[in-house]
Amino acid sequence: MLLVGDAAGIVSPLTAGGIHTALESGWRAGHAVADHLLDGAPAPHRVLADAYPRFFWKRRLRQLFDRGPPNWLIDAGLATPPLRALAQSVYFHHRGLLSPRVWSDLLRRDERRRAG
Repeated sequence: MLLVGDAAGIVSPLTAGGIHTALESGWRAGHAVADHLLDGAPAPHRVLADAYPRFFWKRRLRQLFDRGPPNWLIDAGLATPPLRALAQSVYFHHRGLLSPRVWSDLLRRDERRRAG
């Protein structure tokens, strides 16, 4: 079995970064399989092992992300006035977050909080 592209974790699901590397890995894999079958070249997984990126820091960050922050930290962040105002505008404002009116309401609310 040989994983390439997105299946090999080369493409970032957040930014779609790595698409060119993923395409290149598929191209290399296809040629490695063909060389192995037609010309008796070494097994494709051995040929491609050195060509794949190692993603040392990506793996470490992923491990950290999988652990996640503790619930008390998330609750503390959500209780702050700016995030509370943002959540209210997203969930309860009828015009949506992209409306200039929402942002003017948010800014005015923040100014009133600072003045009061």
